[in-house]
Amino acid sequence: MLRILKHVSISIFIFAFFVLNVMDARGSSNQVFVVENIAVDVTADTALAARREALENGQIIAWKRLLNRITLPKQSVHLSRFSFEQIRPLIRGYEVLRERMSPVRYLADLSVTFNTEQVRKNLFDYGVPFVETPSLPVLILPIFETEGVPVLWENPNPWRDVWQNLPEQDSLLPIIVPKGGLADIRDLSASQALRGETDFFKPILKRYRAKKVVIAKASRKFDVADSSPLLEISIANYNAEGRKEILVDSIRTSVESEMLGLLDTGVIRIVNVLINSWKAENLVTSAVQQRISAIVPIHKFEKWLSIRSRLEIIGILKKIELLRLSKKEALLDLWIMGSVKQFKNALSQKQLELYDGGDEFVVCEHDVKTPSICGHSLK
Repeated sequence: MLRILKHVSISIFIFAFFVLNVMDARGSSNQVFVVENIAVDVTADTALAARREALENGQIIAWKRLLNRITLPKQSVHLSRFSFEQIRPLIRGYEVLRERMSPVRYLADLSVTFNTEQVRKNLFDYGVPFVETPSLPVLILPIFETEGVPVLWENPNPWRDVWQNLPEQDSLLPIIVPKGGLADIRDLSASQALRGETDFFKPILKRYRAKKVVIAKASRKFDVADSSPLLEISIANYNAEGRKEILVDSIRTSVESEMLGLLDTGVIRIVNVLINSWKAENLVTSAVQQRISAIVPIHKFEKWLSIRSRLEIIGILKKIELLRLSKKEALLDLWIMGSVKQFKNALSQKQLELYDGGDEFVVCEHDVKTPSICGHSLK
């Protein structure tokens, strides 16, 4: 009986090796190319005419939202003017939800799924770079400074209030604003946040499952020339390696304007800077693919399946070729669009890390003790 089970186990392993030998990662980032919650409301001579116009309008809106999600605004202005006839070949399908109609009016919510390959080809044909790598969440710490005193969790903090009312962003960069509960107050103060020591951020990053902290500081001031309100904003990004960048800007307005309007403007400006910075860092500019060889250290077959499933949903990873699979490691050829640095960035969003192992790269998991072969991170 044991001998029979052993043969069955070996057969399954060999079958899995050949089945998984070449994997096309085309299903990778499909969710990036799905646009949901598109509300349409059209009145026309008949319900049928209203429905037809609404569905066309909804798909045009979806296209504009997709462009806003994956491209830099100034680089895709001409594409955003596409007609429905130009957009239709790029759409795989759509779903209609909560459909309501009267003899002359049509209302519904749409979910539009774009054809990933056709959209990519279209963008490449027009020379528009794009990004399809989602980021792990970014945690915003809104610090408001008045007369030199910084406030984070204490009240009043109108800057934090505006951030907490931030509408959900349709972007690849999820933004989280902490609730300011007892654990947050215990783990981090405004002065500690401003000092920027990474150890201070570890508990709150872990609690909110975020990739990095962004200190968003707003200082209320007045122009000495005309006493007009002035909001000075600065942002500092912190990750495991420490501070990455700082941006300082000033927002001015008339004397009659309220500070709340300045704060709203400041939030929008910072959100746009963060989203566009992520896009710029991960833009794919060419359809040309490069091949890299990588070893994946594994301890059991289930571990390999887990890692493989994460690799398959990376948008810029176009093809995975399994060259060798043993109990200790898998040897892969990976075909990627973009640079190795961008691929490393995409892996990190899936709790994977890329290291330079000499002849081949090495892909390791974040959540396990790093194998000795993964000793040095790729710079």
